[in-house]
Amino acid sequence: MKQDGDWSGDAPLSKQIRGSEKKSLTNAWLGLGVPLIMSGFFFGWGHMPFFMAPGVPNPIAGVIGLVSVFILGRIVWETIRLKRFGDPVLDLTQVPVPLGGTVEGQITLGAGLTTAPSFKMKLQCIRRELQRGGKNDRWIEKILWEEEKTVSLLLGGVLPVSMSVPPDQEETNSDDPFNQILWRLTVQAAFRGPSFLEKYEIPVEGRTSVAQKIADEREPSDNTQPPLDKKGFLSMLPFLIVGLGIFVGGIYLLTFGVTDLATACTSGSWPTVSGQVRTSYPPEDSAIFVNWKDSEFAYTFDVNGTTYTGHVIYPHLFWQRSKTLEMSKTYSSGSTVTVYYSPDHPENSCLLPGTRAGAFQRLILALLVMTVGFLFAASAALAPRDGVMSGNTMTFREGSTGSKVMGYSIVAILVWGVALWWVT
Repeated sequence: MKQDGDWSGDAPLSKQIRGSEKKSLTNAWLGLGVPLIMSGFFFGWGHMPFFMAPGVPNPIAGVIGLVSVFILGRIVWETIRLKRFGDPVLDLTQVPVPLGGTVEGQITLGAGLTTAPSFKMKLQCIRRELQRGGKNDRWIEKILWEEEKTVSLLLGGVLPVSMSVPPDQEETNSDDPFNQILWRLTVQAAFRGPSFLEKYEIPVEGRTSVAQKIADEREPSDNTQPPLDKKGFLSMLPFLIVGLGIFVGGIYLLTFGVTDLATACTSGSWPTVSGQVRTSYPPEDSAIFVNWKDSEFAYTFDVNGTTYTGHVIYPHLFWQRSKTLEMSKTYSSGSTVTVYYSPDHPENSCLLPGTRAGAFQRLILALLVMTVGFLFAASAALAPRDGVMSGNTMTFREGSTGSKVMGYSIVAILVWGVALWWVT
């Protein structure tokens, strides 16, 4: 679905509202990361087979494959749209537009677009309300006023915009996040293949409000932020609580990650003793060699007359079933092994000491979980101030703190996901 353009700008009397072509293509590429991460989890870390039986594919592999094909198709489609239309920018001569004034400016399309059919422009004043129905809450849009006209493309891919705003309508109002007034300019044209469709939200205010805003913009600003809307904050409170809970869980997991890394670093200097492997059966229902006493891999060794039982090969978690199978063959039952043990706590032991990539597994996983929690919590906290509702979808205004937090967090999640796959 095409999202409404975000309005932003530097000059007080010349604002730009960017199109959604680049944003749609970027979102499509980011969306491709979801099935890739799921595939890595199920078939990399979970070690699920691609075929459940000879000739019977894994249903999860089929679903992930279909989702990936669908997203790739969308990427191709959005790439064609971007190449044909560019990223259409609506450049207005005056923002906000006063009631009784004119939405005037131009839309710049791709320079290579020399021939085009007529473009239909529709300016609407819309009341958007949240209709509550328990779990079936939905947004209802009521058209209060609209006007439509046909416009031809000028040379250089420029589409002129000139739409009158009646003086007897309501101005833009988003103070109540569940009952809003917005002005939307919809521009569309039918092409062979991907058609053109853009929606821009136009800020419209009363003449007195516009004059006051222009005067305020010319005065020095103290850069104070507007207060959070109480209803908007309460609506996002559950997401804030969930995000903080995930973040705290990530901090708890971080302690284990730091312990894994510290143990791996010090294990190289541990004293050694000869031991014997008692059982060497990799877990049947798990891909992990863990240091629990019910592990099916065990070796015994004596320190100062006391017999200890060890269950791990490395001094940290090991998340590859193929490697555990290989290790169970290397350390077969009855074989003699060299055991490294902690001088202060001999029950902590291993067979292959030192710092390896696997020592960073829980540390990177903790950072991944903390980033997800931060994304939830920060997005919920910033939504009442920077959020823009489009139907049932909430996005952040371009250039706002919320949009930057969202973008950086998603990039960090992808980086941690790749790093976790690399060290596993």
